[in-house]
Amino acid sequence: MPNVPLDDLVELASECRFQTVFDHLAVGSTITAPDGRFLRVNAALTELLGYDEADLVGRSFQSLTHPDDLAVNSELLRSALAGKIDRYRLEKRFLHAAGHPIWVQLTTSVIRDARGEARYFISQYEDLAERRAAEQRLAESEARFQNIVNNVPGMVYQWMYRPDWTGEYTYVSEGSRTLFDVAPEVALRDANALLGLIPSPDREVLSQRALDSAQRLVPFQWEGRAVLPTGEERVIQIAAHDQRLADGSVLSDGVVMDVTERRELEQQLRQAQKMEAVGQLAGGIAHDFNNLLTVISSYTAMALETLPEGAALASDLAEVRAAAERAADLTRQLLAFGRKQLLQPRRLDTNATVADVAGMLRRVIGEDIVFQLELGHDLWPILADPGQLSQVLMNLAVNARDAMPKGGTLRLATDNTTVVPDVHDESDLAPGDYVMIVVEDSGTGIEPTVLPHVFEPFYTTKAPGHGTGLGLATVYGIVKQSGGYVSVDSMVGEGTRFTVLLPRATEAPVESSERPRQKVRGGSERILLVEDEKAVRRAVSRMLQSFGYDVLEASSVADALDVAAQADASDTRVHLVLTDVVMRDEGGRALGERLAAFWPGIPLVYMSGYTDDEIFRRGLRHVRFLEKPFTAEQLATAIRDALGG
Repeated sequence: MPNVPLDDLVELASECRFQTVFDHLAVGSTITAPDGRFLRVNAALTELLGYDEADLVGRSFQSLTHPDDLAVNSELLRSALAGKIDRYRLEKRFLHAAGHPIWVQLTTSVIRDARGEARYFISQYEDLAERRAAEQRLAESEARFQNIVNNVPGMVYQWMYRPDWTGEYTYVSEGSRTLFDVAPEVALRDANALLGLIPSPDREVLSQRALDSAQRLVPFQWEGRAVLPTGEERVIQIAAHDQRLADGSVLSDGVVMDVTERRELEQQLRQAQKMEAVGQLAGGIAHDFNNLLTVISSYTAMALETLPEGAALASDLAEVRAAAERAADLTRQLLAFGRKQLLQPRRLDTNATVADVAGMLRRVIGEDIVFQLELGHDLWPILADPGQLSQVLMNLAVNARDAMPKGGTLRLATDNTTVVPDVHDESDLAPGDYVMIVVEDSGTGIEPTVLPHVFEPFYTTKAPGHGTGLGLATVYGIVKQSGGYVSVDSMVGEGTRFTVLLPRATEAPVESSERPRQKVRGGSERILLVEDEKAVRRAVSRMLQSFGYDVLEASSVADALDVAAQADASDTRVHLVLTDVVMRDEGGRALGERLAAFWPGIPLVYMSGYTDDEIFRRGLRHVRFLEKPFTAEQLATAIRDALGG
């Protein structure tokens, strides 16, 4: 039942129906004496407070009021008794019979006599439990919302489009401060404080696309650049959802995310995938290309051997041979970039290798460049291919020389360094001990747009005919395959610094097995040659025969096993097997393992221009290997060494 106006209650006070109305009011009601004693209470109040009527009548409201609310209630009572007010309302707590507080909204009116003296008070008590619970739930919901919003890695906002499609921010989270260095209250006062960070014409595109989405009530997404007040540039992504309100306006709920780091990581991934793809391509063509070069080099060398001294054709063939050698170098560079080349690592004193290369560098870089060599003390040993390490240093030095056309300073330094774990490090550099090699120049520097591409193959800023674009790509491949890391820092006009880190060698040194070079000689032993490329097989067979060897040929692993079975059945001795590593049916390494059943301990010599076999690519200190294309002298030396010299 709704509240009954107090004036009506006064009129009913003298009527017999008053008691009935009073008792049946839906809210707790009392008639209270000026001193605060309850004269009458209704059933709704007894139910609210948990007392019987007899327990309440004659009892003062002061005794049932929460101590913290008593002062305010008593002050209002005094003002009413003094005639200052005739009505008051407040929210207060009564003490339930069970001991817990109950929030009520108290509305009290003063009934006065003819002289204006207060005769009694009529009060109503509305239970606020439901409302207080709802307010508590709302406060908790607001706290959860703020907690979620404040923990979103970005800025949450609400944008209100009025019916005329003008708009403004109605909510901006604290993320605006961390993301854009703009306080939320500033953005609420002036939307351009945020929108102005997006350069034109991107800002116009963003505004138009957001408006189109709002008019069609479809989800909105946009990605672009934002320039912070500090001048820092970031890539941001905006996503919003629109809803139409009853008054025709449209409310956009959106979030702004900083995706700068994500986009940089994606770019790095694309770069890594691109470089890996080129490496795979290099490996794919190298096998066939090196087979062709082996044929060209072999027949050219044999033709030169047959020509009389001073023959006119000799100079032409020499040019062919030189071209084949240059092509082989190019293939090796591609394989180095793709980390597919066959390394022959050994325990090295880095300072000794650097010092050897430094002697050549002084002749290469020119007199107008000051060369500084700074070798670290007590340098740790490394495990690397000395020839490949020399190539890394030469490529970096030549690159530095070209960056100083008017002279400058080239610094080559070594030192020990330890890499510690770092969760913020986005490189693939593992923690541990490394030997650091620094090649630094005072040249022209590298443009920021060029810097991310310096290790890409065939990427060069030099004029046509002045470099293949493989120098730094080769450095990258060799260092990576050696288990190391290479980085570059540069500033236009201030020079460039390349840093190479190679892991410290932990294994014990291996005794050198190198012997003084002797004159190449052949022999009369029988050799099983296994090569699936017919032209290569014929060329290698002819070279072997020219050194006096008896050659059995096989075009596949299966063919080689048949030859081995026939030789074994006829008691024909085979002294050595020369096999290609990569063949169509099975690899040369698998062939070597299977031939052991026929000829245990037979010497094996492998040859290839490229192999995916990880055992070979990890190091060849315990494997006899010929890298295609090879010369007749290299072939004869490898065969003689395998046969015991």
